[in-house]
Amino acid sequence: MPETTSDLDFAKLLGDLYARWTLDVLVDIAYVVAKDFVARPEFYKSGRVDEAIVPLRIEYGFVASLPNYDQRREIAIPIFGESDCYAEREGDKFRALRKPLLDACSIISERSVADSAASMRQGVLSALQLFQPYLRSYDGVSLRHSHRQLAAVTNTAFDVLRSPGIGQVFGINPSPAAAWPLDSNDSNGALLVRAIGEKLPLSTKAINEDKFQRLRRVAQQGRDALVAVLSTSDNASEGLDTMITSVYTWAISLRDHAVG
Repeated sequence: MPETTSDLDFAKLLGDLYARWTLDVLVDIAYVVAKDFVARPEFYKSGRVDEAIVPLRIEYGFVASLPNYDQRREIAIPIFGESDCYAEREGDKFRALRKPLLDACSIISERSVADSAASMRQGVLSALQLFQPYLRSYDGVSLRHSHRQLAAVTNTAFDVLRSPGIGQVFGINPSPAAAWPLDSNDSNGALLVRAIGEKLPLSTKAINEDKFQRLRRVAQQGRDALVAVLSTSDNASEGLDTMITSVYTWAISLRDHAVG
């Protein structure tokens, strides 16, 4: 039998997985920092650095808790397609089913007073009835193993980047807050991402602090929206209104990130 929990538990799990995949660039940045930690020891003389920096450098891609970029793509792409951090094209099923819901929630949220909401709500329900079953189809033991792997490697990356000794090397003091990046918009986290990109060669495009803050909002708003989508019943008016607001907020953050 497949391993399942309540819809709410699965909703939170899937939302968290989306947020971590959206912020996947931080794993690559932390890995570059881990290599720099031994390549330039003269810069890392004081300040606390999380001990996870050593296994991140040595075991990356070779143990289940530290999947590399290609291995993370194998986990996440069947569900979400490319990360919203990297994706520049529409073509996967997640985006194909997400877009009608984003559009429908945007239309009803931006309507004028004279517009009738009834037909617009039907458009939201129609899109929800396609997107929701798609998401729920992944509820099972495979997704839970995948979530554990992505949670492990992203938590390691976050711990390394939040280390005071890392911030000190790149001129960021104080280091990012303990809740950053999933639950805090600490501006020092965005400044750290920019500073590392200016000093170390990264495999991704350089991300300035404004671009990262926009991306972080996509991750957080997307997580909350997916929880709302999976927790909403077709015949629950109050829950539907909450979901519309949450998905609309996600749509705005995606637009901002695309033009940022």
